[in-house]
Amino acid sequence: MQASTVQLPVILIGPVNAGKSTLAPLLAEALGVDHVSLDDLSWGYLQEAGYEEEVAREHFERGGQAGALDYIVQFYPSAVERIVEEYSRSVIELGAGHTVYDDPTDLARVKAALAPHPNVVLLLPSPDLGKSIRILNARQGNPHPEIVQMNARFVRHPSNHELATITVYTSDRTPEATCREILTRLVSASRGDTRAEGL
Repeated sequence: MQASTVQLPVILIGPVNAGKSTLAPLLAEALGVDHVSLDDLSWGYLQEAGYEEEVAREHFERGGQAGALDYIVQFYPSAVERIVEEYSRSVIELGAGHTVYDDPTDLARVKAALAPHPNVVLLLPSPDLGKSIRILNARQGNPHPEIVQMNARFVRHPSNHELATITVYTSDRTPEATCREILTRLVSASRGDTRAEGL
């Protein structure tokens, strides 16, 4: 498939273990473009936005991983803005926490950054959110309780659903089959076919 048939970037979002890191290179290869992960680039972006490791460490000491995340998440909108600007001809993989916001101002910034891009694909195992959480936990193996709680929040939080333009359910599908579905949906979306709904 030629990238010219799909509007770029293609942006993958979703909780931990949803399959973003597996599908991003498959989609990029099929489209003949590069793929990038915000998890790989975010530290530079966060530091530019004012993130300080010592302050993050203090938050971690006071509130554990959740406390550190509360500090770090305020810098995520800047990172999302930067990656979609700099890698506009790529498949972009956003980390699980980069699209979940309680602060309406932060969410509005990320919505504005993603709004010009019609191919924001939310990956979930199932439309049943409880089943999705169980499947994601099983993929993790024996996750720490804090990870279980955090990922359940990512699945149930409305932000991902508000940001996504396409939702794809992956349970009982191979990555290759999921990739093919996404490509079909991207072409439909680029033609303005509003009938392309989550399967």
